[in-house]
Formats: sequence, structure tokens, C-alpha cells
Amino acid sequence: MDKVKKYGKIAIAALAVLALIGIALIALLLYAWIGILLPFYNVPNENKAVVEYNPDSGLVSQATYDALINSNKSEKFELGVNEDGQVVFVHPYKAFGRAKSEYKNVWKYADKELGLKHLSRTYYIEYMNDDILAQIVEANPDVTGDAKIYKEILEIYSHSYNKHR
Repeated sequence: MDKVKKYGKIAIAALAVLALIGIALIALLLYAWIGILLPFYNVPNENKAVVEYNPDSGLVSQATYDALINSNKSEKFELGVNEDGQVVFVHPYKAFGRAKSEYKNVWKYADKELGLKHLSRTYYIEYMNDDILAQIVEANPDVTGDAKIYKEILEIYSHSYNKHR
């Protein structure tokens, strides 16, 4: 009987230690998510369009405006102007996804050959760099026009949010 009680106490102590380790591990994971990783996944607030974009204003180049209007899904590229007078997308999430699929030939090269991180809604500023743009155009001269348009689309997208990285 004494051995049973002794092993029972040992088993309970072992379970208590495992429970404490489990709680500590959960606390560590929560800290890692909330304290370290969450800011990287936090999509900034939108800078809402307050008025409709007027193409005569010249805030967007004619080539980019024509490309947006002539897109198969041009409603996703609807433009507006925010309170600061910057051109923004009325639906930035939809515009980013559509532009990413339409201009894949531009950013894929930067991902694969230039070693940039994967283009995403929260990580795109590197793709607007003039040096990166020049390297893409140099490697593939056929995408010169698309690269300039895509850079301007990313600039409009950057105005659509109050912060970026």
C-alpha cells in the first residue's frame, strides 16, 4: 500500500510539473504572438476616399489611369481622393489583389531573382524602389510600361492606408 501511495504522489507531482510547463509554454506563445508577431500582421486603418477621383486633376499618370479603367475588373480599381488630397483606392484590398494578379510578371522577377520577401498587402514598399524597378526593366525590357504602372498602383495603394512597411 505504501508503494501505491508513494507512486501516486510521484504521478501527481509529475502531472503538476507538466501542467506548469504547459501553462508557461502557452504564456510564452501568447507573449510571442501579442508582443512580437502581432504588429507585423496588423493591417493599418484605411484612409477613406471622401470624393470621387477626377481624371483631369492629373494626380495619376494617364498611362496608369488608362490601365486601371481598361482592366477586366476595373471596378476593383475605383479611385477616390482622401482628406489629405491624395489619390486612394476606394477598395484597396480588392485593388491590391487584382493588381498583384495582373502585374505578376513585374513582381515575380523581384521575388525570385532579386531576393525580396514575398509581396503582400503589408509588405510592398521595397517593390516601389526605383533601383528595384530599374533592375526589373533591365532584365526584362518587355515589362517597362507595366513596371511603371505597377509602381504607381503601389503608390496609390500606400496612400490608401495610414501606415505601411
